[in-house]
Amino acid sequence: EESLLSINFSSQQARKDLIDKQLVLLNDKLKEESDKINGKTLTKENLKIAQQKKQELTLLGKEVDSLKEQLSRLNFFTKNLPTAQELSNAKETYLELENLKATKSTKANQVKVNKGLSITLIIISFIMFFIGIFNFKKYLIFSVCSLIIGGLFLVWAIVNLVKKPLKTHTQQILEKENFLHSFLFNYGYGGYDIYSSLSMLESDLIKEENKQVKIAELNSQISKKTSYLAQLKEHIANFFAFYNLDNNLENLAFLNQVFQNIEYYKLQISTLLQEKNLLENTSTFSEDLTLKKHKEYKQKLLLNKEELEEKIAKGKTQIFNLKNQLVTLLDLNDKLATAQQELKNALQEKSILEKTHYCLSQAKQNLTQGCLLPIKIALNEYASIVLPKYTNYTINQDFLVKFQFNNVVRDFSDLSLGEKQIVFLCMKLGVIFATFKKELPFLIIDDAFAPLDEEKFLLVKNFIRQISKKLQILYLAPCNNRKL
Repeated sequence: EESLLSINFSSQQARKDLIDKQLVLLNDKLKEESDKINGKTLTKENLKIAQQKKQELTLLGKEVDSLKEQLSRLNFFTKNLPTAQELSNAKETYLELENLKATKSTKANQVKVNKGLSITLIIISFIMFFIGIFNFKKYLIFSVCSLIIGGLFLVWAIVNLVKKPLKTHTQQILEKENFLHSFLFNYGYGGYDIYSSLSMLESDLIKEENKQVKIAELNSQISKKTSYLAQLKEHIANFFAFYNLDNNLENLAFLNQVFQNIEYYKLQISTLLQEKNLLENTSTFSEDLTLKKHKEYKQKLLLNKEELEEKIAKGKTQIFNLKNQLVTLLDLNDKLATAQQELKNALQEKSILEKTHYCLSQAKQNLTQGCLLPIKIALNEYASIVLPKYTNYTINQDFLVKFQFNNVVRDFSDLSLGEKQIVFLCMKLGVIFATFKKELPFLIIDDAFAPLDEEKFLLVKNFIRQISKKLQILYLAPCNNRKL
């Protein structure tokens, strides 16, 4: 029993010495980790708040980028438009122009009526003059001559007093028309009549005003979110400055690792201190400690050891599972990065497609507004020369052509290949007449009528003669029987 007590005491002392060495080492590591954060206190709540701020900063940054992208798209499509006051002045000028035209028409009618009356008066004066001559009445001749002179004076007065305002009205009408055409041409609306151009300009101006309102709303949202974004950045910067670290979001992972190390070292120190206190308490046993009590105590220690070993085994299992989860998370992180890149590329592609769609829509709208009517006119004027059995050509907003054959509406797909080429050529003529206002281009026709038979080719000759009245044509014939 004494030998057993002596051995027990020696092993306890050795264990206490080992614990003291481990405590010194752990305290040094704890101090080393604490020095990394400038000796400041780091809590789990502080880290959690910083992580939340980081996530909020990332999401807010994406929202701001999205709003800026919307703003960029709106600013990308900007038209040169007049102010509301300038458009109002132009509309007033147009109303004055219409009033002047109406006044001029009224005055012209008055001139015609007054001329008729004057001519009638002159005729009556001549008749009376000849009557006076034949009756040899001098006083009557004198009266007739006076009447003739008065009639001529009346004609002169009517012509000068009425025609002079007509010239003034004509000059004013030309000035106002030139002003309106110049005004509309400056803003790209010179290809249509004045009323239609003013209506389109007013519609576009309303759209532009609505767009400016939306731009102002986006700028307001961007300003608010940017201000809050700056507050978040300042909060995170102050958080890092408190621990004497650079303002870098990656330092959050560093602080999290430091916090885990500190907690781990504190836990180890606490465990060793408990074990040391337990050893110190067991060393105070008196020498009359019986072997039975010693065995009971040893059994307790063995039980504690088994429990600790069981906990260690569970801890190793948890560590193994955590490592597997870490591998899975890293793999998911890689997939997330790939998905984010693909999403970014998709968003860029979407933005390009939206801009392209907008440009094509505007182009289609402009083409529809300016070319539908000329194309319809060209179809009914020229296509009927070669294809007289088809009448009443129509074309819709999607440029789909329909016509009547024996009072039945047919579709463009019902035509043969040669007939389709004739229709296409007439549509191109309509586009040419709508596009080139001042000088028409020359037209190159290269073997365009090969699918047609001889009977229809004779009609084609008349068709080409008709369009050659307006266009210069370079016609390439594939063989002698297709000469014009």
